[in-house]
Amino acid sequence: MGYEERRESLRQREIVLQEGISRVVVYPDDGGLVAKFQVGDINVLFPDTLLDRGNNLPLKRRGGNPILWPNAGSPKSSDSFNLDKHAFARDIPWTILFQDTNVVLLEARGNKKDLNYPYDWGIRREVSVSGYCLKENVEIRNESKKNAMPFVFGYHPYFNSPNEPDNSTTSNIEDLNIDKHTLDDSLSFALTPDTSIEIDGVGYIRMSVSGGFLVEGKGGLVFWRDVYPYVCFEPRAGKDIRVPNERLELGPGEKINFGLEIELII
Repeated sequence: MGYEERRESLRQREIVLQEGISRVVVYPDDGGLVAKFQVGDINVLFPDTLLDRGNNLPLKRRGGNPILWPNAGSPKSSDSFNLDKHAFARDIPWTILFQDTNVVLLEARGNKKDLNYPYDWGIRREVSVSGYCLKENVEIRNESKKNAMPFVFGYHPYFNSPNEPDNSTTSNIEDLNIDKHTLDDSLSFALTPDTSIEIDGVGYIRMSVSGGFLVEGKGGLVFWRDVYPYVCFEPRAGKDIRVPNERLELGPGEKINFGLEIELII
């Protein structure tokens, strides 16, 4: 079984959260991925799919809202760890701790012998839908008894943009000129608690962050897309896990939360 076929098999178990006309789909066995967020017949997030990007490029998994931990961005290695691009939280299976009609709580845990990351750790992801809003909260715990645990964290929401490339997406991010963006370039900006995004064919979206994203000097926002059906506005905390002043650290027994809300304003 090839990589993509294996990933497809992990998506067979899905959790559907619903409130009113809002619907969220989560794959607990496949990185705890939030695969879809719909309000009525509007896909707010580009649905998780294996995408043909054309130009003889290889098929790629795109869509939903993966989480990036303990690394976000390019591969990082040091004497202590060797992490792939965006690291492993988006790939591992998660356990369901609690589930109701509009909320699910997932957990993953590991130790210093796992995944080229030499720490004992726990991470919980609560996903809920309320009104026209997708809400997420991730809690990261350092379960090591002696060592501080460095990391970088991010969300990677793929916002649906069905009418691009007609310059139909705008935001309140100063200095971001989307119609002049070069495909597959990553652009970095300051992160504020609230980002406004307007996408033709979807509507007006409010994206809000809280918790560890607002630690002074650590938050940032990355804009990226490699093809036109989606745009990514990615809130991140930290830049480089190898550099002390560009990462976050948790002491033994400490924990931190990262909140995200994506709301379609109707």
